[in-house]
Amino acid sequence: MNDAKFNYGLFALKNGAEIDKSISALPDSKTKKEKAMPVAAVEPDEDEESISALPEDEDIIDEKELKRNRIKSLIKLAVIGASIIIIIIISTIAWFTMNREVENSGLAMTATDAPFEIGVVGTTVRNNSELNKADNQYNNGDNTQIAGYYITDGLNSKIKIRYTPSQGDIEDFGPGSSGVLSFYVIPKQDGDLTVKIDLGSIGYREYDYNNTKIIKPISELTTTNSSFTQDDINQFNNANNFLQGHILFFENPGDTTNANESLRYYYQNPITSRTINKTFLNARKDVPQQVTIYWMWANTLGQIALKNNNSGFRNGYPLVQDVADDVANFSSTDKGKMVQYLKNNKSIIFNNASSISDADIDDASTKATFSKLSTGYNEADFLMGFGLSYFMIEISVDTVS
Repeated sequence: MNDAKFNYGLFALKNGAEIDKSISALPDSKTKKEKAMPVAAVEPDEDEESISALPEDEDIIDEKELKRNRIKSLIKLAVIGASIIIIIIISTIAWFTMNREVENSGLAMTATDAPFEIGVVGTTVRNNSELNKADNQYNNGDNTQIAGYYITDGLNSKIKIRYTPSQGDIEDFGPGSSGVLSFYVIPKQDGDLTVKIDLGSIGYREYDYNNTKIIKPISELTTTNSSFTQDDINQFNNANNFLQGHILFFENPGDTTNANESLRYYYQNPITSRTINKTFLNARKDVPQQVTIYWMWANTLGQIALKNNNSGFRNGYPLVQDVADDVANFSSTDKGKMVQYLKNNKSIIFNNASSISDADIDDASTKATFSKLSTGYNEADFLMGFGLSYFMIEISVDTVS
């Protein structure tokens, strides 16, 4: 199996702009506390308390109160890449790399070609300077083989993802942000082709060290290659774990224009396993095959966990279509799949995971339980904001026999 990857989104979390973290308000909340703290990068010389303090477990604040009290903080999307993988980015740097299997043929090592390449289109590389700080091995790719496409090949195994700027492009991101990831599989021969797509996220930290600005994967941080303490690094790794659970992926768009607003929802076919196969029938050599994946960082737990909004706890549209409380075959619905995702991944979704049971998730429409679930979800967002400077959504593409 040939493995390919490319990253399409290094999300930068920096001070300077506000995160609009609207949250599902309990209708009769009395004590109003800020439920989500700002997503702000912590530099190595800041007080350790600034990254370890969590918001109190209080009732959830209503949306208007939050908007009045929210602390300013900025999230920009930036992408980092690796092997025919894609990464979602929304405004940042990105790159792709192609990993090719290596064969030993006597005294020489030769690369075995994958049966496809990955192509990207666009006029601009996002946050190119940040990309170069994080890894200067990425280039622009080959734009001579297929007009309009920058693609991987033997000399361009790591290429930067591109986009074409347009008026009204969004540059600031946070909880509630979403986007579309589009790339092209380019077959090297005629015939059916199936690829396996794995989605993941990687957290990065930007810091000054020996008078140099560095961007490094959190997994590579040590007390010897940074000025962070081990406690700091542990906090960053905790944030990196929550990153894996809070970025969600989908195969198809939902219905956000229905005349009945209560029937609107964002997406269909959640990729809860973070792995999908795509088959291209009768594919032709050098004819690009488009792949589109949708992603979202849910603003609130209520958009994921509630079967419907009969409780009135949810603000905003649900991620997937609502269902009735007594719907048959709930587990086979998109909503049932999202609820099961919460149960299977509690440790990377809730900061208070040890106190949350499957029964709690099933009971999300009860006020006290909803408050506990939302507190855990929002605390995790808080830790992500303080622990991550950037994050990348990475997609690896492999051949399937």
